Amino acid sequence: IADCDLITIDHFLSIVQAAGAHVGVRVEHEDGVPRIDVAMYESKFKTEPEIQELVDSIINSTAEDDSASASDGDGLAGIESLFDGRDLGLDLLEGARSEPKESRDNSAGSGSKKRASVLINENGVIYDLHAAGFRNSDSGMVKSLIEFTRIWRAQFGALLLPYEDELHIQHSLGIPGEDTEAFVIPESSEFRTKVINQRLVALLRGPLGEHRRLIGFSGEATFSTGQSLFLPIKFRALSGYALLGLRHESPSIQAVVERAKLDAIQVHTG
Repeated sequence: IADCDLITIDHFLSIVQAAGAHVGVRVEHEDGVPRIDVAMYESKFKTEPEIQELVDSIINSTAEDDSASASDGDGLAGIESLFDGRDLGLDLLEGARSEPKESRDNSAGSGSKKRASVLINENGVIYDLHAAGFRNSDSGMVKSLIEFTRIWRAQFGALLLPYEDELHIQHSLGIPGEDTEAFVIPESSEFRTKVINQRLVALLRGPLGEHRRLIGFSGEATFSTGQSLFLPIKFRALSGYALLGLRHESPSIQAVVERAKLDAIQVHTG
């Protein structure tokens, strides 16, 4: 494929690990839902504090704080500044706010500040584990995408999930609503056959609009002005893709990884 860097998940894992990401905790799957192997956590956390942070954030997130009071309406203040003043396409009710659950623990005096983490294995990014650190709500999903795009230094992000043999944007940040509806990857597209179905990691050079025939979507995708990274993900037992609009031009996927915030990335290869 022209103007595209393609690598396998195994190659991507080796690049991320070589670039300095942490070795991740082992994940056990039950009914398609990823869960933490607590035994490994208990044996590792003393020597690898980053793993303790990741697991704590996930375990703590399973306990809902029913008594939490509603926050004020400034939760999204300043978000636009992270994306060069562009319209993020957020459509949240005034007062809607999502904080990572670990931040509520910090306010209670836990002392240490936890950070969002991403775990990657042979299936791609396990987005369930990243999203588990936030409230199970629309605003919580927005917050998870904000953190996810920060990790990859992206100016917009979207989760593409299968629906009736096509890939649709189910959650997004920085993409106008009309574009999320138009950006659909059909089963018959060349990109679907050569990239998506093969579960490859892809870096498309140039705006998405230049690759419209390859991908097969309608519309202009004017929200995309530079390179785009397609990462395989697992989310809610579905195999999909994360679409990230990168802030910086990179010659390869390896260069993208080396620019990412590697201290927020965990790798599991076994």
